[in-house]
Amino acid sequence: MKNSLTKVRDVNKDSMEKYVRLLITSYGNYANYFVHEIFHPSWDNYFYWLMHAYNRLWSIFLDGRRS
Repeated sequence: MKNSLTKVRDVNKDSMEKYVRLLITSYGNYANYFVHEIFHPSWDNYFYWLMHAYNRLWSIFLDGRRS
């Protein structure tokens, strides 16, 4: 009985390590992608389209408040 419990714990430990490693590499890969998007602007870069839209709307809002 003790051996079967030990095997179950080892399997759970191995699978948990696998998921933690997957989580860490996923966030690391996304961080690399995001840094690349910020430092390499292009026409198909959604980050800069979003920033442009935000700045445009903010300027329209400020112009409306000034008048």
